[in-house]
Amino acid sequence: MQTTLVTGATGFVGGHLLRALTARGERCRCLVRSQRKAAWLTDHDNVEVVEGDLTRPNTLIGIARGVRTVYHLAAEGHVSAVSREAFQRFVAVNVDGTRNLLNECIGAPIHKFVHFSSTAAMGLIRKTVVDEADTPQPRTPYQRSKLASERTSLALGQEHGVPIVVLRPCMIYGPGARSGEF
Repeated sequence: MQTTLVTGATGFVGGHLLRALTARGERCRCLVRSQRKAAWLTDHDNVEVVEGDLTRPNTLIGIARGVRTVYHLAAEGHVSAVSREAFQRFVAVNVDGTRNLLNECIGAPIHKFVHFSSTAAMGLIRKTVVDEADTPQPRTPYQRSKLASERTSLALGQEHGVPIVVLRPCMIYGPGARSGEF
């Protein structure tokens, strides 16, 4: 049985995604930073929890072994943080962490790598309808890091033959959202 890798499974969207994947019988491997925070993940059948950190490549070794699909939802958020330190943290997790994960996926039998980004990567374009033809105009540290993470994943995917899909959802909310998550 092929395995699906999910990063960010302890988050709001990742948790819902994991439940949907396991409900249809998929075997999932979840990359988490803390086994304690991820304890609830083991309540699901066919879930393997692996502790690691996107910013530490040595903790990712073997994470893509036997993986067919990757859902990469893990990211550094706090969209209102605008300091230099915040930007460095955004880049470390969102850009370098994505690169580290993709580097570990090179050579694995990945059929699809879904990079979960954000409409924030577009910046604040003052149009009613924005599409692929519009040039991104990110200004904040978070926005710039999300666009850079997309470009990093697309470039590495093209270079190494890993099929990349980038999703840019806007605000997501619903049952189970904690205060401040929407």
